[in-house]
Amino acid sequence: MRLFCVFYRIQFLLLAWQFMSCQTTSAQERMNEYQESVWNFYSQLLLPNASTSFGLFGDTQCEISFTDTLSLQTIDTIPDEIDGGMCQLFLSEYDKKVNSPFCITDMGDVLFIYVDGELNKLRQDSIFSSRLFQYRNDKYLMKIYIHEGETEDEQCDIKGFCKINSLNSLRVYEHSFIGKCIW
Repeated sequence: MRLFCVFYRIQFLLLAWQFMSCQTTSAQERMNEYQESVWNFYSQLLLPNASTSFGLFGDTQCEISFTDTLSLQTIDTIPDEIDGGMCQLFLSEYDKKVNSPFCITDMGDVLFIYVDGELNKLRQDSIFSSRLFQYRNDKYLMKIYIHEGETEDEQCDIKGFCKINSLNSLRVYEHSFIGKCIW
């Protein structure tokens, strides 16, 4: 517990120093310098031989970035592998209204998601419960948690939360979603 408090005191001091420092002109530059100084402190403390790129997954190099997130795009056409029942996930009510999903699954073991300008096919890796699913390929890991569902005839409207991790870097995308499943 004492070590935990020391970390927070040091982090607070670094934050105070960064914002009181007149070395930069904009708040964004001060925040970037602060994040870099915190990363340097923790990396030297916890990973003395680490730099901004180090191997976490064997030979795979992980780039540390405080501002990079994954970029999701909508899927314009349903992939041929999806036939029959499917679930479409949307980031907003507007996306649902204009039928622009960011994710499509066959309600089985295949999921398609458009990340960083590329359509990716993920396979179901685990089912933790009837509401928590995990998909992966060699680039991404996606967890889907469904916290609400309303069934009507042959359609189910769902609400939930998803988290997409890049396996080749520490980039993450987290967002709530709404969706519809048709069977």
